[in-house]
Amino acid sequence: MELRSTILRVLLWSLGLAAATGVLVVFTNSVTFLERMIATQVTVAIACGLILPCLTMLERERTRRAGTFGIVVVLFEFLLATAIIWNITRFIVGSRFESELFTTGVIVGLSSIIVVRLLPVTFDGAHIVTGWAGITSVAATSVTLLVGAWTSTRDASHWFETGLAVFTAGTLVSICLLGFERGPRRTWRWVGIVTAACALFIWSRGIWFSQGDKIGTVAFASLLAISATLSYWMICLHCQLKPKLQWFRKAMMISALATAALINLLVVVSQLRLYRFANSAFLEQCAAASGIVTACGTLALAVLARMQRSVNYERRANAFDEMILTCPRCQKKQAMSFPNGSCSRCSLRFFLRVEEPRCHECDYVLYGDVSDRCPECGTCVNAEATMKPTAPATTL
Repeated sequence: MELRSTILRVLLWSLGLAAATGVLVVFTNSVTFLERMIATQVTVAIACGLILPCLTMLERERTRRAGTFGIVVVLFEFLLATAIIWNITRFIVGSRFESELFTTGVIVGLSSIIVVRLLPVTFDGAHIVTGWAGITSVAATSVTLLVGAWTSTRDASHWFETGLAVFTAGTLVSICLLGFERGPRRTWRWVGIVTAACALFIWSRGIWFSQGDKIGTVAFASLLAISATLSYWMICLHCQLKPKLQWFRKAMMISALATAALINLLVVVSQLRLYRFANSAFLEQCAAASGIVTACGTLALAVLARMQRSVNYERRANAFDEMILTCPRCQKKQAMSFPNGSCSRCSLRFFLRVEEPRCHECDYVLYGDVSDRCPECGTCVNAEATMKPTAPATTL
């Protein structure tokens, strides 16, 4: 708590100093020095603002690695930005590498945001493979982009395009692996993974060797359409909906399939010059209409899934062994362990009873569920019927 308060004070003081320095720039001629001071102070403020959520992540085991990684990246970006602002990099690598260093900072920063979001997923028993596949994809993309940033101008565009291809294929593969550990088998997921890998191969070959053959373009579009459709299906199947809304999920899956098929058909017609057998204008209208329906339906599906979301936590013997709480007397935020505990500052004792809301028919965990029916089996539930004590009353 004290560290968070200190960082917050540094953030506010940095913003205040940046404002004061900005005023001095207006009324003095020392523009270069004061501009660097403003940039440094703003950089300090941004770094402090980014470290604050990382400190919050350190308080939970599931997000601890993500918080630690985030702090390390923020410190690296801060040091790199400071070195660029004060021209320290000129004494180390020379002035001609400043643009490369700036690009490196941008690539590392953007990729780290995704990694910080994916690291907690590696603690989820049903999505461990998905999390690590996504992190591997981001790492491969970052390496490819960094090679492009530090290579010659002639090959830089090729490396950047390859990075985009790797990121696209890696994203599709990661989505296809959703629920690989504990979910249904869904062997068709491997079709999406294989087609994504084949599409990456054709894409990379076209980037580096400029094949440009029509058959290769058609094959690439078909493979990418199959992989994207199966990835979309996997996302739809992981959205929790009420039993009476299952038809909407199936409708969106069919709409996505129709959109991918129509777009792929347009590619085939344009590449193979089959205008005598198909009306390209009509196909474009159908593809656009299907795409609009799919896009709007996807947003509606996300909203419905968020409204009906119920996190199914794994039942464990020691599921509740620690709790983060704030003492009502001295306002100290601390981690309280079972079975005994008291405030480390004022010695106030706590008495706590922990219960789980569960369906009385299928034992499904109903955390966050606001409906009157179980999303798993459809049984009518209520607060009194679902409250099942996970352990006897616990004294802290």
